[in-house]
Amino acid sequence: MNCEPGDLAIVVNAVNPINIGTIVKVLHSHQNQKSLFVAADDHIWMVSAPQAMTYTVGDKQVLRKLGPVNDNCLKPIRGLRSDVAMSAETRRETKSR
Repeated sequence: MNCEPGDLAIVVNAVNPINIGTIVKVLHSHQNQKSLFVAADDHIWMVSAPQAMTYTVGDKQVLRKLGPVNDNCLKPIRGLRSDVAMSAETRRETKSR
């Protein structure tokens, strides 16, 4: 999986292209993993967005700030791992001596 609960992520692929580039917060696994068309090895997350995303429900388009997104459509936004950040800090301290 790309994401985990609590991650900020960017939508990099979507049925409705207008959603691409939206920053979302990954909340938890969607209760119904069969609610969207997904590959067998994919996962559906419930996400929240600061602005409404466009979803297709039947033949209508609806706007929602809370909704499901496939894991393979998301790219997590994360900082450096703490061990990488710590080694960078150590290198800076060593250079300044």
